Amino acid sequence: HFQLPFMKSAATSYKCGPEHLIKSKPEYFLDVTDKDKHKYYTSHRVPLYSPVAFDGMHKAGKLAANCLRHLHDVIEPGITTHDIHAITKEYIERNGGHPSSLGYKGFPGSLCTSNNEVACHGIPRADEVLKQGDIIALDVTCLVDDFYGDTCYTYYV
Repeated sequence: HFQLPFMKSAATSYKCGPEHLIKSKPEYFLDVTDKDKHKYYTSHRVPLYSPVAFDGMHKAGKLAANCLRHLHDVIEPGITTHDIHAITKEYIERNGGHPSSLGYKGFPGSLCTSNNEVACHGIPRADEVLKQGDIIALDVTCLVDDFYGDTCYTYYV
């Protein structure tokens, strides 16, 4: 058992486990002791993923990032945030994904469009027209083969 540094009670600990994960020696653990590696990999709070899962996450993240690159070319004065939603939905679906924000707890957009003073999770609207000098954060989240890609970029119009 080991104690996490932020825990106040010594009675709270987690069992240690799978040695095969420690033996894989990922490069981000090169400067960490074997004891620390064991603690990191065996905490019940740390999800463990296979190389196949990492490939899936990479594919989903790449689609989300490429969608933002695609949107870079359409962000200009006169476009509505609803237009951006439609372009995003079409792009993600055409490339084998599903816009995961669409329909989530009733959310009507394929992305979040946070314009100017809207801090986050703005809803695309047909009556919200971008003007020269606006800033807009576009938060794209897509689902590809059971993995999510999520990224955001703020554009100057």
